[in-house]
Amino acid sequence: MHKPFEEGFYYCRQILDEVQNERLYAQWLAYLPMLIQSNKFMSFSQFKEEITGANIDMRPAEDILAEVEEIRMRLHGDKSI
Repeated sequence: MHKPFEEGFYYCRQILDEVQNERLYAQWLAYLPMLIQSNKFMSFSQFKEEITGANIDMRPAEDILAEVEEIRMRLHGDKSI
């Protein structure tokens, strides 16, 4: 059985998420002509992930830096930058 507080919190969270989605959608619509013109079109879901930070890499910093170093070595050989 749900407590009234928990149920109320759940519905508040749902409303806040819906408001955020509506605002993001309006923002995406505003950016859409520029994205199309610059050939950098992205879907609403891609835009939402980028804006909300859902696409943040959560790996440890050491792993990310090792990948950066590997890419740098492939691009520039043994030269230090």
